[in-house]
Amino acid sequence: MKYTVREYAHALVELAEDKKQSEMNALLHGFLSFVYRNGDMARLGRIVQEVSRQYYRSRGLHPLEIESASPLTDAVRNAIRSSVFQGILIKESLREELHGGVTILIDHEILIDASFEYQLTRMFTH
Repeated sequence: MKYTVREYAHALVELAEDKKQSEMNALLHGFLSFVYRNGDMARLGRIVQEVSRQYYRSRGLHPLEIESASPLTDAVRNAIRSSVFQGILIKESLREELHGGVTILIDHEILIDASFEYQLTRMFTH
């Protein structure tokens, strides 16, 4: 482990900055080979997540990942958009095991867990 996850991510974001789509395959192949040679393939998932975080942040965008037991209504989606900052990118996914409520991950860092599953867990562990 010669480099941190952030260093790998920063390098890839910087290298990819002005590349054309046709150049990206060779760049990614070279990057993955470099990570492999350094013995850091086990950290690849964290590197990819950090690349995403740095890429969005450099463009003033904020990914918001919402997991819910059922699809969000347009009213809820609009309420979320109007109550958070500009440049929001909403990604929705369904997780039936939540049984209700939502989990929200902001900028790959801040987790708000308002799920029924979490509330039950808290009720029986405190």
